[in-house]
Amino acid sequence: MPTPRPILLALALTALLAAPRATAHPSTPQGAKAPVVLAMTGTPDGETLTLTLTVGATAFIPRAVARFVLPKGVTPSSGASEQDLGALAAGARVTARLTVRQAPGEAPPTIFAGVDCQMASGVRLHAATTWPTTTPKTTARPAGLKRLDGARATPARPRP
Repeated sequence: MPTPRPILLALALTALLAAPRATAHPSTPQGAKAPVVLAMTGTPDGETLTLTLTVGATAFIPRAVARFVLPKGVTPSSGASEQDLGALAAGARVTARLTVRQAPGEAPPTIFAGVDCQMASGVRLHAATTWPTTTPKTTARPAGLKRLDGARATPARPRP
């Protein structure tokens, strides 16, 4: 006697749910930061610009890759826009250099650079910087604004 379809479907579904599953790669913990300190300098020379990205490791990094992101109209003339830095010991400092050619008469472009830190299988942390570096503008709080707790904002007192 043939088994009814709903029973076959239920048996197949039960077998599927009970089957072992492959586990995913470990995910990057939320809020984790790459264990590096970055500094980028640029030296304009006519139509070329030499960029130096200095990477300082604050912890052991099994594999680090430096990347330069170039805007339209800027082309590399020497060096690669992606450079494998290899394993970095804690306290190590390495540099990645790239010389780019820009259109004559153009202002130096904004260049983005960063480093990918391969910490473990499936765990990659990233840090980035720009050249020229820009500092965020700070503005004073206008008088008369209310704080979130409803109290009146008072100006800071000068230090003696």
